[in-house]
Amino acid sequence: MVHRSVVLDALMEGKNTIGVTGTNGKGSVSSMITWLLDAAGMLPSFAIGARLLDFDTNARATESGFFVAELDESDGSFVNCHPDRLVLINLDADHLNHYKDLDGLLDTFEGYLSSDNAPKHIHYCADDENLSQLMQGCKKKAISFGAAQDATYRIFDLALVGMGSTFKMSGPSGDLGQFELSLPGAYNAMNAAAAISVAIEEGADVELLRAALPKFRGLENRFTVVPVGKGFVVKDYTSHPVGIKAVIDGAKVFGKGRIVTVFKPYRFTMIHYLHNEYRDAFQDADVSIITEMYTAGEVPIPGVDTPWLIERIRETGAEVIFVPKMEDITKTLNDICKPDDTIVFFGGDDLFRLADEYIDGRLHPTVS
Repeated sequence: MVHRSVVLDALMEGKNTIGVTGTNGKGSVSSMITWLLDAAGMLPSFAIGARLLDFDTNARATESGFFVAELDESDGSFVNCHPDRLVLINLDADHLNHYKDLDGLLDTFEGYLSSDNAPKHIHYCADDENLSQLMQGCKKKAISFGAAQDATYRIFDLALVGMGSTFKMSGPSGDLGQFELSLPGAYNAMNAAAAISVAIEEGADVELLRAALPKFRGLENRFTVVPVGKGFVVKDYTSHPVGIKAVIDGAKVFGKGRIVTVFKPYRFTMIHYLHNEYRDAFQDADVSIITEMYTAGEVPIPGVDTPWLIERIRETGAEVIFVPKMEDITKTLNDICKPDDTIVFFGGDDLFRLADEYIDGRLHPTVS
């Protein structure tokens, strides 16, 4: 059986290829790059892990010479892909069933970047400590983006406005002016800075990018916001504490009431290694509903389970409600939520189905 990464590399052969990877945000950045290159007339082929709302698909093939791909770092298979341009969004401890720890993840990337088949051009976030350390030993051409003063493409004067943001950027040629994004969260503005840096390096006109960015609608189930009465329901695929914290921070900007999160933990290794990060992420929510963990078949770690994680979070004074059975979550939400609360569902498809049912129940209440 041929691994999907090998097939993806074959599809990219002969194209001007852009690969995007990292712990959080690679799908969003891949889709932003695709949208911006498309607006600039480059009409790229693409293969991304979620449906792009603007194209109503997660993949397409064109006659263009450009190809944008989301590269999966979860099992190390990204090393089978050889893009001309690589975009590194961030690197945090994740996929610990494969890498065991953060050092294992960093070692894999270090080996990839130092190999003979390493990408010719590398973009990386200058604000990410792990990436900055990784790039110190890289001999390839590196283009940085971020808020750091020495970033090649620097983002500054970021203002979060409702469900979007405005920000300014500078590049190698000087001031690039102001940009507007219609997606919530400071992290999405940083994702946009990454995408803009790639599009400019590929020759796109800045004014075309400026006009296109506000029209970008994003990816399915990536900070998807649904107005419900006076409040909102948010769906986001992340289960990593860094992503969870970023979404909660973004929801606070437009939400008028409390932030209520619904979360299904993922893997013993994740909650064991990152329990401090989960504690810090969920303390920013007003109320968190946590259901029984999805173990993905992992061997249990003695003493580590969902109630153990909940106790770690409660150490901060955070309010956490343990609802072991998913079918009981809707009742709990109905019991505790106020009309103007923002309810954020973190996790995968089973939670999203529950979220959709909850939204439908709120929008179309039955009369008893």
